[in-house]
Amino acid sequence: MKTSVEPQEGNHVKLSVEIEEAEFEKSIDAAFRKIAREVRLPGFRPGKAPRRVLERHVGKESARQQAIQDSLPDYYLQAVTDADVDVIAPPELNITGGATEGPITFEATVQVRPTVRVPGYDGLQVTIPSPVASEAEIDSQIDRMRDAFAATTVVDRQAHPGDSVRINVRGMLDGEEVDGLHADGYVYEVGSGTVIPELDTNLIASSAGDVLEFTAPLPDHDHDETHDHGDLEMRVEVLEVIEKVRPEPTDEWAASASEFTTIADLRADIAKRMSLVKRVQASMALRDECVKALVELSDGGDPPEPLVNQEIDRRLQDLAQRLSDDIRPRRGQCHGWALRGVLRVVAGADDHRTGRVGRVRPRSRRDPPGRGAADDAAHRHRPLRAHQPTRRHRADTLLDRCGHPVRTAPPGAAPAVAPMASPA
Repeated sequence: MKTSVEPQEGNHVKLSVEIEEAEFEKSIDAAFRKIAREVRLPGFRPGKAPRRVLERHVGKESARQQAIQDSLPDYYLQAVTDADVDVIAPPELNITGGATEGPITFEATVQVRPTVRVPGYDGLQVTIPSPVASEAEIDSQIDRMRDAFAATTVVDRQAHPGDSVRINVRGMLDGEEVDGLHADGYVYEVGSGTVIPELDTNLIASSAGDVLEFTAPLPDHDHDETHDHGDLEMRVEVLEVIEKVRPEPTDEWAASASEFTTIADLRADIAKRMSLVKRVQASMALRDECVKALVELSDGGDPPEPLVNQEIDRRLQDLAQRLSDDIRPRRGQCHGWALRGVLRVVAGADDHRTGRVGRVRPRSRRDPPGRGAADDAAHRHRPLRAHQPTRRHRADTLLDRCGHPVRTAPPGAAPAVAPMASPA
């Protein structure tokens, strides 16, 4: 088999392939064996009729067409492998000769992965979080454990961050009470930031009996762009200040709160477990930051649409796998319905494919250039190439998606293979 490659516009190439008649004869033999299993001839069991008998009954032309239909995808995959072409989309196959006799020739026009160049990456530097737990992070974890064992007491002093206050709260917008901002006897932790920032700002240094009145902008998640609302009008009555009394981080407390007998052993275990997590986070951050920096240096432009669609499909498959692992569907409910429901919520669209493109596509457009830039840097640092079986598998998958569409040329000639419809 002979293969030549001709570059085309728009990251496309045209493969011109020629299969010698002697080589193609093997495919014709295979086609006759297939036909023998499908036809019924007097005096022969299915699949046992010899080729010369089949030629008299069905003709060699029918077997040739069947051979082209069955073997052309394999010849295309072999041409992709031999020419080292990294395809990213289904091909357009066009038979140019040999439809009735002689060597088989065909052309395959296909989109290939664009080449991304990254100049000047040698001095590239990125910043990542420390993979080691700091003393402050360990202290914070210890404090959270102490909070679980803390006692509370009402105090006669001003409120400080970390204290709790019991309040009556009213929130008004355009003269009407706001759902979620109307409560009596509500216990709120000062400095937690769980309602609106202005509430924490006004509660700090407040005392029991204080009445706080202030305005605050409407939170973004409650903002309706179709209406021009004013600010929230807040009225907060402080009923009491509650102090949280944590136990001291002693050996005795450590023994009662954990499986360790000393506070030093507890801190060492926390440091070990936090460092394991931080090392994973640092490794992920290193990859992400390097890709971002390489993309900024690259000259690849926007990624081709097939790569974007492949990235979208990969992300949706990953989401579906996570749902199948994390969600146990109710009786009569399948994971597909769960996936569509999540996509509607995330994307804000009734149609899950529309929603998919709306929210997943922006990130999917960022990833292919990053991979291309990383591949270019890796290739120049150490000559690496995609493994041939991997490229062949990718081309085979793309062929399956389009149903092996084949066209004949020149126009007007009798088709050697009937065109097959591509999926929508």
